[in-house]
Amino acid sequence: MLDWTTPFPYIILAAMILFCIGIYTLISSKKFLKVVFGIIFLLMAGNLLLLSFGSANNQSVIYADPLAQTLSFFILIVGVVFVIIGVGLDKRLRKVNEGSTLLDFDFSVQEGRKVEEASAQTVEEIEK
Repeated sequence: MLDWTTPFPYIILAAMILFCIGIYTLISSKKFLKVVFGIIFLLMAGNLLLLSFGSANNQSVIYADPLAQTLSFFILIVGVVFVIIGVGLDKRLRKVNEGSTLLDFDFSVQEGRKVEEASAQTVEEIEK
């Protein structure tokens, strides 16, 4: 049973809310930048959970687990790099698609065409 007088259950609740916001953003959005920020929400939820589980459970110890702090720092660095690459890709998609960054998840192939022919045609359409 959780002790609701400590901040631990509230941190878990906040991490679950961040996780749900990230999943909702990934499922509902078709814009590339929103998908990037949905993944950032998922990373931060994992970061919050990692730090909360790495905190000291024993009140006599005043420091937290250094492994959890190191992994948390690594997650932050990965998130920053992911945002930088995502914004760069978004700018490139806007340039290629004339201002539109809508993601099209239609992977169907027309009848009677090979996959290589369909992909070659889409590459030619993008290059135009």
